Order: sequence, then structure tokens, then C-alpha cells
Amino acid sequence: MGKHYFSEHFKFLLIVLAITSYSSVFSQSTFIVNSTSDLPDINLEDNKCADIKGNCTLRAAIQNANKTEETDNVYFNIPGDEVKTILLKENLPPITETIRLDATTQPGYTWSTPKILISGSELELINVEEETPRDLIPQGFFLTGNSSGSLVKGFILGGFGLIEEDEYGSILEYYLGIAIQVLNSGNHTIQSNFIGVQADGITPFRNIFGMYTGSRDGFADSRNNLIGGTESDDANVIGGSWRSAILLGYKSGENEVRGNYIGIGANGSTPIINSHGVSVSYPSYNNIIDANLISGNYVVGIHLVGGGNIVTNNTLGLNSTKDVAVPNLYGVGIKNTGNKLGLEGKGNLISGNDIGILLYTSASYDFSNNNSIQYNFIGTDKAGVEGIPNGVGLEISGNNCSDNIISDNMISGNTGDGISIQNGSNNNSFFRNSIGINNNNEALGNGGVGIRIDGNNNYIGDGEPENLNQIAFNSKGIALLNSYYVYNNRISLNNIFSNGLGIDLGDDNVTANDINDSDLGANNLQNYPVLLKSNLIGSQLEIEFQIDSDPKYSIYPLTIEIFKSDGNRQGEEYLGSVEVFNLPKGKKNLITSIGIPSGNTITEGDLIVATATDALGNTSEFSEELPVNLSGSCTTETFYADTDGDGLGDPANLVEECSLPQGYVSNADDCDDRDPEIGAAKNWYLDWDGDGFGDPYTSIQECTQPSGYVLDNTDCNDKDASIYPGALDDTADGKDQDCDGFDGPVTSCSGADNLLVSEICSTNTSIEWQIENPGTCTVTGRWELRKMSSTGDSSGSFELAPGEIYNFTSGTVSKGKTQLVVYWNDRNGLELNTSLNATGIECTQAQASMSEPLNDLYISPNPISDEAIGMYFTQPLNEGELQVKIYSSSGNLIATENLLVPTGTTSVSLGVDHSSWLEGVYILNASINGQNYRVQFIK
Repeated sequence: MGKHYFSEHFKFLLIVLAITSYSSVFSQSTFIVNSTSDLPDINLEDNKCADIKGNCTLRAAIQNANKTEETDNVYFNIPGDEVKTILLKENLPPITETIRLDATTQPGYTWSTPKILISGSELELINVEEETPRDLIPQGFFLTGNSSGSLVKGFILGGFGLIEEDEYGSILEYYLGIAIQVLNSGNHTIQSNFIGVQADGITPFRNIFGMYTGSRDGFADSRNNLIGGTESDDANVIGGSWRSAILLGYKSGENEVRGNYIGIGANGSTPIINSHGVSVSYPSYNNIIDANLISGNYVVGIHLVGGGNIVTNNTLGLNSTKDVAVPNLYGVGIKNTGNKLGLEGKGNLISGNDIGILLYTSASYDFSNNNSIQYNFIGTDKAGVEGIPNGVGLEISGNNCSDNIISDNMISGNTGDGISIQNGSNNNSFFRNSIGINNNNEALGNGGVGIRIDGNNNYIGDGEPENLNQIAFNSKGIALLNSYYVYNNRISLNNIFSNGLGIDLGDDNVTANDINDSDLGANNLQNYPVLLKSNLIGSQLEIEFQIDSDPKYSIYPLTIEIFKSDGNRQGEEYLGSVEVFNLPKGKKNLITSIGIPSGNTITEGDLIVATATDALGNTSEFSEELPVNLSGSCTTETFYADTDGDGLGDPANLVEECSLPQGYVSNADDCDDRDPEIGAAKNWYLDWDGDGFGDPYTSIQECTQPSGYVLDNTDCNDKDASIYPGALDDTADGKDQDCDGFDGPVTSCSGADNLLVSEICSTNTSIEWQIENPGTCTVTGRWELRKMSSTGDSSGSFELAPGEIYNFTSGTVSKGKTQLVVYWNDRNGLELNTSLNATGIECTQAQASMSEPLNDLYISPNPISDEAIGMYFTQPLNEGELQVKIYSSSGNLIATENLLVPTGTTSVSLGVDHSSWLEGVYILNASINGQNYRVQFIK
């Protein structure tokens, strides 16, 4: 960015002449700041901007401009080419009249080389209470009163507020500060500023808040402000905010945030981390967030707690060339109603984040409904061809996340699920999405499930062919959680193909039909149709089928949808449907005929599948496949009756049919078709020595157990009853009593029940780690690093003799974020793992900790509820004192609680008051009887 400027003195002369002409017409005053001093005007009764030394300072210029109702200009001509720092000794006067503050007039200015720096690093710090007057908060510019229509342009603003940290980076105290505050006024333009960023555009210059707009109740809303603009040089670069880069606060409405760099430097690639990028609080409304680059933020790129906002054309989680991930934890978070994330032709690119989009509620009184998420690329590059994955593409979580529309998105290439519907989210509609497919209709699958559902009454497709979803190349197409509370999820007229499994009720792979459809579970475990015959007669497909679904358990009518199969029991192309209004007496076969849609290529030998959906919307899995025959063309096969329903056929009861009849199977393996407990013939092995273990080399096949034979075939010597697997073999006597291949006890050992994992020291660019084996056996393992820089290896392996130490060095992202994960086997051969987050300690402050498996504790619900924090242990605790400590993501201890728990405890409810905690990631450490636990959770 930036422009070429000719002679700076000549340029400034032109500006002054233009100002003089403009002022003479509109009675404006123009004040030209020529000093970095922070002195006030010496005499406000005259018409001069002059401090005690005769210079026009920024403070004096604002004082004079505030005297008149007309729009006044404040321009700059401070001698010298270097950056000019105005070090504030106290807050500048609130801007109460319309003023154009334009630092781009300083000679030498370009967008990438701003020249006027406003520093708040020497302002008096205060602990802010609820009723603290807003003009006392340390801040740069404060626009209020009659300042509507003011301009703030081309400044560097930083150092407003302070965070005090200990030597390990834990926060001890923070003092509020705001670079630019807009209160009870609007129509301002704020552009071309570096906020929280030094003049180089990439070095943090921390503020607590970058920008705040809002209103005090009873006063005018803060409306129609423009932050940024449509030209490249209008962009604000906003980083280094401990809270939000931009907070559209209470009653901020109809503002525009356009074309800014938020959380990322002016070079478009260097992270300058904010906690939140753009936050819209309740009840802010109808704001437009458009065409911004929002990446590298610690918690969330855009957080919508207000309603009715429009978010379009933004890039979240990537660099400016949109080809390298610069992650936010969450790309977009939505917790209110009526927001629009993407419009036709104005979709957002949301890639490279831990979670692309989180639509959620965190309490019973929250509602996140009637939002639309449309036309976005989620997990791909800007062309929608290659993957730049999020962890999860879209997560919808909470009972009151309902009636949202998710359509026309490309959700592909993510490492986890494409869409995850959690915690009872309901009544949401999904249509015209491409999930696992790229813009060229090629495979770009999500690593997890295309759509995972833990909710009810959701619509995957709306029953119209033009609104189908394409779901392909994922581990599974659609999977429903195995729960009675997951029901009425209608899956209709979608193209589902080339997934590991198409539709999975219960997330446990194919669920067989049950008699009468009486079992319960996800979508009531609705039985799928059994296809019996199909004949293609011209453009009509005649189908004979059965549906075992008693009206006592399924609400009629049932809708049977027929699909052309992909050859893997999935419906890649919708063919038609039929309604079944009652179950025929005797469960006779049903015959229907559907017209093949024009353009369909189905022909003889193709396979078809079907689903059944009851009147409430419970859709089944896909049926077994059936080949299509031409009318009059049929190749018969032999099928065998399965009277007892054990899946095995009676060799004495057979029929010849073109396709599988109901109640028959294709094998003849049943020994007794009257008893489901008697199945196929089994291999029985001779037990000559009577020790219960059979000779693997001597067997017969019978339906029932012959005398002297057993099912086990693991005896290594069937002539000696003292030799068998598991026998005592404690001496070297020439016999291998326990059949393990060795005579006598095995003296070697391997594995360890724990390892000493340490962070030895940390510099600005690297961390030295250490792994020590304190056990008595040799242990082998491997390690992986997460959230590290490109410096050093990201994984490796080790073998440690007893007492041996292994050291290695890695790069770091920032303290608290780089994580080491170590895997090894214990002395029983079971794999253990543990993780250790970098603390950023110096080399003289080495710390070591005994690392043990810490994944036996989880938090539910997560994000936590407003009532309590629920802790759940996978193994019962013994009686003792449970000590709990909770830390912020930056390592600051914020809560402790000690509880006496009885033996057998598996769940604990913490009554910690977290109403004042900020939204974000927290770490809980717990210990009892020498056992340590650690888990992360989200508020």
C-alpha cells in the first residue's frame, strides 16, 4: 500500500492553500500542529492555537476546535522526517464538536509509513469501576457530545492501559485503556490508523481495547460510524489488544467495519494477536462487517452477541494472499438472533482456524436462532479447490440454537467434522451445501463426519430436488449420536456418496432392521426398506419392497425415497419417492412405479438403495442394494429360508428368485433353523490330555460338541496335561509349560508407568525439552509438538534405558500455546500419553514435573453453564481431599476450591462464581491422593 509523494513542502503548501479556500467558504478553522509537546493552549479567548511556547500542539488544536460548532480541521506539519511521538501526560480533551483529525497531512506520510504516534504509556492508570466516568479511562481520542461526523485518520495509537505480568507471563493485574472511544455519538470516520501496532506495522504496541463504540442508557445510540473503508489505504491495522480490537458496544447500530487488518500486521502475514477481533455486544444491531482480514486472534475473529448484523467478504484465519493459515481459535462466534454470515456473491472465506464457525448458546436463557450462514467457503482456499483446514468447519451447540438456515456453503477439507450439531440443537435447516467436495466437483473430504447430529427436528435437505446437499468423501456422510434424545432429523433428497458410510443411526456403523421396528435410539432406529425386485420399463422403474415398521412404533405415512447407489450402499442420485399410508396385513410386499427423472442414466445392472422416513421426520439408514433389471430380464439365484432370524439359511428349504426375498438369505449354513441359538457348524479340536485346550492340528466340523473335543486350539502339547497356555513355568526344566515359546521365566522387562517430562528453558525463539525414564525397564516412545513455529522438528522418537535422559529443542509460537505430547507404553504394554504446555520460563528458571496420563477427567457441559462447572472422572476416586485450581489461558490463577469426596465419587459440581470471567479458554488442574488431572474448558 501507500502512494508516491513528490516534494513534501510543495505538497503541504497545496494543502494549506486548499484549506484556506475551503475555510473561507464554509467558515471552518484549520489548526496545523507543529509540535510534539503535550502542552495546552495558553489563551482560549483568542483565535490562535498556541501553547506557552507559541507552538500549536495537538491538545491545543482540539481545545480550539471544540470552541465552535463548525467543522474544524486539525492537520500536521511537525519538522523532521522521523516518526513524531506525542507522549500524553493526561487524556486529550474529549472531542465534543465535529473535528477532522488528519495525520496523513504530516510530510512523509504513506499508509505503510505513518508519522504521528500518540502514546498513552505515561498516563495515570486507574482500576475502573462500573460508575467510573468514561472520560477518566486512559485513552487516545474520545469522541462524544456534538462531535458527530468527525474524522480520525492516519495515526499510530498505543500504550493505553497496562497488563502486569509475573516472570512466567501470568497476569497479575490489568488497567483499562482504549485507543479510540466513541460514546453517544456517530457518523464518524476512523481509517488508516495503526492501533496497537508500531509504525513498522508488525510490532505490537499493546492497548487493552483498540476501539470502542457505544452508548450510555438514555443517551443517543452510537450509529453510522465507518471504521476503515473501501480503498486499500483506508484500512486500519488493529492488533495487540488484550480484549477486543474493535468492540461495538451497548446500542451500537448500523456501523460499518470495512477493509481492515485485525490481528495481523500491515504485511498481511505477521500475527499481532488480539483476544477478540471484532466483538458486537448485546443489544448492538444491524452492523456491517465487510472485506476485513481477521486472523491470528487468540480467541475469536468475529464475535456476534448482538443481533441483525451482516458479515460478508471477510477472510478469517488466513494471510492476505489467502494461501497460508494464520489461525484464530474460532473464526466466527454467534450467540444471538437474525445475523447473516455471508450473502449471495458476498461469502466469507473461513479457513485455517481451530473451529471455523461456532453458533452457540451458553445458558438456558440464551437464544441463537434465525441466523443465516450462506455462500461461505469453510476449510478451503479462496478458489474453493484446495484445503486449508479448520479443525471443525461449523459447530452448532446448545438447546436454543434453532431455526437457523445453513445453505449454499462449501464445507470441505477440514480435519474434523464438516458440520457438528451438538447439545440438542434443533429445527435447523441445511440445504444446497457442498460437504467434502471442492469447487471442481472433486474430492476434498472432511477428516471426520460430513454432518454429525446430536439434536432433533433438523432438516438435511428440504424435500425439494433443487435444494439437495452434496455430501461425499468424508469418513461418514451423516452420523447421528446414539441417544433417545436424537430424533425427527429428516434427511431427504440429498446426494450422499463415496463416504465411509452414508447414513449411520447411532454412529456405530450399519444397524440391522429389527422385528416390527420396536427398538429405540437415534431417529427411533427407523427400519430401512427391504428391496426385493426392480424392473426398468422404459422410463418407469417398478420396485417391489417390504417395510417392517409397525404403526405402534412408527408414525404413518412413511416416505420411501429411492436412489441410484454409488456401489457402496449410499444414494448418490435421487430417483423418486412413494408414500406408504399403512402397513399391509400380513406384511405383504409393496409394489410401486416411479418415473425416472429426465437426464438420469440408470440402466440394467445399476444398483439402487432406499431410505424410509416416518411422518415425524425420522429417516432410516440406506437399505441394502438391489440391481436393476430390464423388464422380462432376470438371472435367478438360490436363496435359503432363515426361519429363526439368525442370518443363516436352512439347506433343506430353498427357492429360486431374481432377487433376495424377505425372510431368506444367500447361505445354507444353519444347523437347526428352528433355534436361533444353534447356528452354523463349528470347528472342534481334540483335547487328548483333558486340560481344556485343544490340539490345533486335529479337528472336526460339527453342529454340536463331540466328546473329547473343545473349541480352543491353543495347546502346544496335547500329550501332557501340565502344559497349556497360562500354566506356571518358573524353572528352566526343558519344558515350556505356558506355551509362550520360552522355557522358564522371562527376565527382560520393558515399559514405564510414568516419565519425567520437563521444560528446561525457553528463549524468544526456542524451547529445550527433557524426557527422563525413572523406572527400571527400558522404554520406547514418540513425541509430537503442536502450535509451534517452523523452527526445528515437530515430532520424533526415543528409547531410554532406566535413568536415561533425552533432550531436544523446538521452536515456539508463544508461551502457553506450544504443547508437547509424549506417547509411551507402560509395563503392561498399554500406550500412555501426556501433554505439557510451554510456560515461557527462562533458562535460569528450569522447572520439571512428573507427567502422567491426564486424560481421565472431562468437563460437561463444555462450554460451561452459568450454574456450575461439572467435573466427571472416568475412574472412581478414593476418599480424600480434592484440590482444584483454575487458570486463565495466560496462566493466571483465578479460582481454587478444596472438597472432601467419598470413595466411589465420579462426578463433582464446582460452585465457583465465574460470572465475571471473560469468554475464552481456561485450564483446570485437580489433584487427590497424589493423582493429578488437567483439562481445558471454554466459557
